[in-house]
Amino acid sequence: MAQKLKAIAVDKDLLEFEVQLLDKFIITSEVVQDWRDFMNELLIDINKIMPTYTLMTIFRIGDDQFEVDIFWYGVPDADVKVRFEEYVRESVQSSNHFLGYTDYSVRHNVSDYNCCITARDYGNFAYRTKSLFLDTPKIGGIVGLSVQSEMATDPIKHIVIDSILTTMANLVGSVKAINKYTNDLEYYAAHDPLTGLFNQRVFVDFLEYEIKRADAHGYEFALMVIDCDNFKPINDRYGHAFGDLYLQEFSRVLEKSKRNEDILSRYGGDEFTLILPECGLEGALAVAHNIARSIEDFKLLTSDGSHAGVTVSIGISIYPEHAKTQKELFVIADGMMYKAKEDGKNSIRVPSGDDIVSVIKEQKAKSSLLIDAVANNRIVPYFQPIQTTISGKNEIHELLMRIEVDGKVVSAYEFIEVAESMSIINRMDLMVIENAFVKMKEENYQGILFINLSPKSLIVGNYADSITQLIRQYDISKDHIVFEITERETVKNFSLLEKFVMNLKIAGYKFAIDDFGSGFSSFHYIKKFPIDYLKIDGEFIMNINKDKKDKAFVHSILTLAKELNVKTVAEYVENEEIVKTLKEMGVDYLQGFHIGRPKNTFTILE
Repeated sequence: MAQKLKAIAVDKDLLEFEVQLLDKFIITSEVVQDWRDFMNELLIDINKIMPTYTLMTIFRIGDDQFEVDIFWYGVPDADVKVRFEEYVRESVQSSNHFLGYTDYSVRHNVSDYNCCITARDYGNFAYRTKSLFLDTPKIGGIVGLSVQSEMATDPIKHIVIDSILTTMANLVGSVKAINKYTNDLEYYAAHDPLTGLFNQRVFVDFLEYEIKRADAHGYEFALMVIDCDNFKPINDRYGHAFGDLYLQEFSRVLEKSKRNEDILSRYGGDEFTLILPECGLEGALAVAHNIARSIEDFKLLTSDGSHAGVTVSIGISIYPEHAKTQKELFVIADGMMYKAKEDGKNSIRVPSGDDIVSVIKEQKAKSSLLIDAVANNRIVPYFQPIQTTISGKNEIHELLMRIEVDGKVVSAYEFIEVAESMSIINRMDLMVIENAFVKMKEENYQGILFINLSPKSLIVGNYADSITQLIRQYDISKDHIVFEITERETVKNFSLLEKFVMNLKIAGYKFAIDDFGSGFSSFHYIKKFPIDYLKIDGEFIMNINKDKKDKAFVHSILTLAKELNVKTVAEYVENEEIVKTLKEMGVDYLQGFHIGRPKNTFTILE
């Protein structure tokens, strides 16, 4: 009986010991801030249960590299650090788990700076180690974990330590993975994924902030809009991958040519913006000329052995001399950039009094035209056919917006920014959708209609209800509607978009991601949203027969789509050679001028 009671007591003691350890393995919202801080705090917590001198993690960071983090409970003597690093080196060399790894780095972290670990301490725990090595990297890239503790030699408690190491490895790997993912999201929310520069959204925030700062301190500042001259021919001739590389190198030249305090952003495509704090016209012109000379000297080696280069057209505006609002300041600088292009490109344009009046007048004229178009229902639906590769029929059409101006129908593209600034884009969206439904009824169209959703419209609370009401009003089958989410657009409130999509999905509608592959969040979108169609970014399709990387990228998208049972649409299909390649690769649908241009009627092929 006494022996049984003793065994039960030991088991209870072990259970409490294990529960106390596991209680420390809880990931909270604070954990993702810095995984090393979490590890330091975890070591302090573990010491409340069992004396532990060090925790050591090993993460794979490359094909043949890894990093070792040693977390010390107290501050180690220099000799102790050297001896422990020697122990790490011997462990790596003698372990089959690290065969093929050629390089590693060691980082020391301290949990409690109020205590020290001496050579004598090290002698006491040097061989009291429990380690776990994984055959392949797990979550976060973790490949190894070890604990140096007096408990490691305890004949009873070492069993618990052994069993808990796997849980601990998953925990540490998860924390690091979450930390990296969070940091990546924060970075790419503010930065352009291609160039690493600030993105358009952050540029707007900086510009508004700089206006407030200039007002508070009574100084002027400059805004510059920079656009590449003749970049499109380079992109078309040498392919999308080379075009991306060129823009990356181009942005580095811009970085070196500006002042340290200037704020450089990629506004979109091959257009960049530069905010020059505490800088007047003379200083801005000096920077602009320096940029122009640097870009003119910059050439990039191409695949055929030649060198590709561009020039720049630069527009400048000064606050508060030329404008006193963020919108007008940008409109003037942007207008001056286009004036520079009209002057023959490779030039710098500063606004005169007449230029300012002209640009503002043009902006107001666009506003008046939009107000008139909305008031008189001149928002015209156009339809671009999307062909099924198997049947060759145009079973789908994409809805595009056109505006009737002075008896002519023009693309809505040049009016979009004005419409968004006037907060009437949602009214225009609903108007073109309603007019499209009228056409569907008139022509008895039985195919599918792709409808683009403007992220700016999503902030309108009843937008989804308004669309649903129109669908009921015109008796349109939900099976015939697919809503497109454009990944290039910046959505500040991602949770709002997610809620919007889920509500419509529950209601029975289908969804497509447009321009898939064009930005950092492509795979995040497909993971978060119930997607039915992927529209592959046309930049990859245009050069699919010229650029192996583009073809490989399209192939990977098709593989992913098939695994997820998602249909694929290839955009920018411009010739029969591309059609043949895409059919061989297994694309489901084709869209582009070769298939059919947008028209104000449905293009039906029997």
